[in-house]
Amino acid sequence: KRLALARRLLRPDVGALVVTVDEHEVHHLGVLLEEVFPDAYRQMVTIVVNPKGVTQGRFSRVEEYAHFCFLGQAAVVGRGDDLLTPESDEESESDAPRWKGLLRSGEGARREDRRDMFYPVLVDENRKAVVGAGEPLPLGREPDFDTKINGLTPVWPVRSDGSLGRWGVGPEALRGLASRGYVSLGRYDPFRNTWGISYLSKKLQNQVAAGVLEVASYDETRNVVDVRYTQTPERQVKTVWHRTTHDAGAYGSDLLKAVFGQTGLFSFPKSLHAVKDTLAALSRERREALILDFFAGSGTTYHATALLNAEDGGSRRCILVTNNEVSDKLVKDLNAEGLFPGDAKFEKHGICESVTWPRCKYVTQGQRDDGTPLPGTYLDGREMKQGFEENLEYFRLDFLDPHEVAYGERFEAILPILWLMAGAEGERETARGYGKSFLPRNSPYAVLLKEAAFAEFRGALAKRPDIKLVFLVTDSEEAFREMSADLPGQPETRMLYKSYLDNFRINTEKNL
Repeated sequence: KRLALARRLLRPDVGALVVTVDEHEVHHLGVLLEEVFPDAYRQMVTIVVNPKGVTQGRFSRVEEYAHFCFLGQAAVVGRGDDLLTPESDEESESDAPRWKGLLRSGEGARREDRRDMFYPVLVDENRKAVVGAGEPLPLGREPDFDTKINGLTPVWPVRSDGSLGRWGVGPEALRGLASRGYVSLGRYDPFRNTWGISYLSKKLQNQVAAGVLEVASYDETRNVVDVRYTQTPERQVKTVWHRTTHDAGAYGSDLLKAVFGQTGLFSFPKSLHAVKDTLAALSRERREALILDFFAGSGTTYHATALLNAEDGGSRRCILVTNNEVSDKLVKDLNAEGLFPGDAKFEKHGICESVTWPRCKYVTQGQRDDGTPLPGTYLDGREMKQGFEENLEYFRLDFLDPHEVAYGERFEAILPILWLMAGAEGERETARGYGKSFLPRNSPYAVLLKEAAFAEFRGALAKRPDIKLVFLVTDSEEAFREMSADLPGQPETRMLYKSYLDNFRINTEKNL
């Protein structure tokens, strides 16, 4: 039923569903997804979430699985991290190009293959800088590794097997590169009695000229520039994710401890960064996406959404749905004390009221309810005590007496749902003192409560071109169609039965 409902909620043109699961249910889930989403493009990702491993039988399990279902044109957009390449390599390649080794390799790499390419590169060892080049040494003459040239150390092209090789560019070209800071001195190799040297290739030089690369800084001592891509190059995200930041212990349980200042509140929270990377892959080019977690736990999805918005300036919205479940053991203890579901003292122990909502509130404000600033920093250096520029609302679904709701009573009780249906835009307003209609000042929706006031309502709508959604309270489908056709601006319209609870009963029966 959950998957069928998710299918109805997803946008058919760009919607995507992600379900994480362990090895016990991964294949059953795959079969269900194939049945409910036969037209979707489906892929499974393996995520290493516990590098230490959990021994269950024979192998030690380190992973969980994420099933992705893509509808329409939904896509994955990467950036500099494919989430699998070893992190040391990834960091060096994220936004910086790979410099080319000056020592020629492969075919034609011997000294005798290009005699004018065998010359000393002049290095200032104190500054660790390449400053120029000497003249080519004629074939037949042995290089002098020890005698300095004008006070500078000569570096000769020596191959990995100790034989003499050649450089990749001539001496005049190297002098030009060095004058622009385009040559970098690496490490000394005692076996070859020479230094590693790299330079910006012609391709990279052209990218600097074209603005694809920019000179971020210049090290005057080492006589070398630091060049970076102006935009992080895209790299396709892999189907196996292995990142230290996806460790559910360090970035799930430990992070939750930092937020609350205590442990044991929630078992197995997901890594904040594993969830953020999931959301980023799906919404990197859709920064106004609406993200729904209808099986929320500790609130990681909201936390990840807020962090992602802070990083890229997005305005993604996130809805968490949870049933405020209380653990079985605690239920027995509370029942023994005479406390049952619905009692405030019972409900405060539920997962939503004790963990999910407080976490969302604390990380948004940057502090706990007692004013204690949250300790620690995020990976980008942002302090947790800074909080986030997000708006947060908490709604609780309660039971209503159908006799009180019948024929227009308790309209205010369902008003938050109408606000949510209109996109949760603008400050939410109450409807105290409402009469024949309700048009909140700061939100793009309106409600006609009395059919007899339609003419007045239509006139008010004509002055509000911002209104996109109109609710018409009537039990007559014919009256609803006539009023909808006569509204100015052609907003989207929805019919509300006068007995408001009928809307939820009828809609539920239709969709499940």
